Amino acid sequence: MNLLSIENLAKGFADKMLFSGLHLGLHSGEKVALVGANGAGKSTLMKVLMQEILPDEGRVAIRKGIRVEYLRQHPTWTPGMTVRAVMLDADHPTITLFHQYHKAVAENNASQMAEYSDLMEKHNGWQLEENLSELLRRFELENALYKPWNELSGGQQRRLGLARLLFAKPDVMLLDEPTNHLDLDMVEWLEKFLSDPNFSLIMVTHDRYFLDAIADTIWELESQQIFRHEGNYASYLENKVLRDEINQATLQKNKNLYRKELDWMRRQPKARTTKSRARIDAFGNLESKVKQQNHQKSMQLRTEKVAEGGKILELVNVSVARGEKRLLNNLEYVFKKGDRIGLVGKNGMGKTSLLEVLTGRLDPATGKVIHGLNTNIGYFRQDDNILNPDLRVIDQVKEIAEYVTLADGSEISVSKFLEEFLFSYAKQQDFIEGLSGGEKKRLQLLLVLIQHPNFLILDEPTNDLDRDTLLVLEEYLENFQGSMILVSHDRFFLDQLVDQLWVMEGEGKMRMFPGNYTEYREFKRKQKEAIPKIKTTSTPKKSKTTGGLTYGERIEYDKLMESMDKLEAEVKRLSDQVAEKANDFDALQPLLEELQKAQNTLDTAMERWLELEEKLD
Repeated sequence: MNLLSIENLAKGFADKMLFSGLHLGLHSGEKVALVGANGAGKSTLMKVLMQEILPDEGRVAIRKGIRVEYLRQHPTWTPGMTVRAVMLDADHPTITLFHQYHKAVAENNASQMAEYSDLMEKHNGWQLEENLSELLRRFELENALYKPWNELSGGQQRRLGLARLLFAKPDVMLLDEPTNHLDLDMVEWLEKFLSDPNFSLIMVTHDRYFLDAIADTIWELESQQIFRHEGNYASYLENKVLRDEINQATLQKNKNLYRKELDWMRRQPKARTTKSRARIDAFGNLESKVKQQNHQKSMQLRTEKVAEGGKILELVNVSVARGEKRLLNNLEYVFKKGDRIGLVGKNGMGKTSLLEVLTGRLDPATGKVIHGLNTNIGYFRQDDNILNPDLRVIDQVKEIAEYVTLADGSEISVSKFLEEFLFSYAKQQDFIEGLSGGEKKRLQLLLVLIQHPNFLILDEPTNDLDRDTLLVLEEYLENFQGSMILVSHDRFFLDQLVDQLWVMEGEGKMRMFPGNYTEYREFKRKQKEAIPKIKTTSTPKKSKTTGGLTYGERIEYDKLMESMDKLEAEVKRLSDQVAEKANDFDALQPLLEELQKAQNTLDTAMERWLELEEKLD
């Protein structure tokens, strides 16, 4: 059953057509990932589906009674509304019933109170407050319940929009980058939540683990058309490779035909017959196809290598604070050439504050950060406003340099370099204000990289980037020979690029783990499974009577009393060692195995002692 249908849909702006002739449907329970290049029209299509923007042609048909909710990249509500009021303003029959009941209470209308109370019971309405609190807790907004939403940070507003959408439980969810501004724990929870087969959704996301885990259908927006692929993201990529190979073969055929037709055009006299005019029209169509396919090029990042000195960066007893709150205590570290560090932790732990200290934008609470003489830091900030919306793209970049030095020592113009970043000559003349969110991020990255840093600090660089840009950025960072610190909620991105994690655990603590994110999660899982729950039951005291036991059982009973004392002491000793070696994976493994054996022996002894104790009773 189609919940939502698209019929001959078309939309464009000024001289650019985004898509045309689209025919698609969303089935009940279907989970669609909408993919495509930055500026291809993904967000515009989402707004057309929500009927916030009118299409140029065609229509969107939504089945009667179906509720559709849209998670915008920048949600807004009536200024002054509290977080609780925003949540309870969501469109859901039970929420409406909740308001009706409380209105009856306020008016002291006994008959309506009784009626709505029965309906609340029937529709599980009494759980609303509990569900609301749980969602706000999940997205770390529980302490902002009565705070006006417009006083929240941008990231908090984004999380509030997601919490409100999930609270409303719509029939169809339209999610535009749902993982932005979430920490890794939130992303993993949301992934499990949305995997429910009852949910129907269309989402735009750059998070490939998230996308692959949830989506069962891919809509690829490319060349003004949508290609539909049934299956997960991995199978879609295989299918796309085959389609691209076919397109390359078609392009070569079109080029050969184009050369012949061009030769014919040059040889024709000015007077044209009806047949020749038809051939000229066909030539025009062929020319546009060849040019369009020729311009579909992949982004390349090739900047000059800058050597690092002997000392890169050193942290000496560095503590980080926000106001009176201490976020990190006494961090000591000497950065080595080629360090690839992923910085992770819950929102509010102080990741961005630590980056600000490393770059000198914020003073440490204690200690000092020592920079090497040749250390050139390139800092990509999550919410940086370095772009001037009143400038054209080309003029913004020219404020830094007119020419860019490449890895081979050659120089190219800024305009040529922008083309390699998929900013066509026409796009370079556009004002920054008119760029899509992904295009702005791509331009912001360019401005960092053309300054030839040898130490990269990247705070959520993947937000709003399309797949092609992500792949090439990954390739650039894999080949980057300097040092790097990366903050990202994109687990795939972390796994590909880092070989060490700094985990901010709260209360000023930092854990340094040798490995990537997936290896760390596996370590935590094994650690949780291997450490048994320590028995809190005290060692049984020796019974004064041994009636009901045989002679041999009495001897066994007394020996068990002595051995359990020793076993409990051994379990306690090993547990203390495990806690001390929590950051030393090699030393930890044998300790965990030894602890497990000791605990099993203690459990067996305890069970036997209880059997004998029952005989005594």
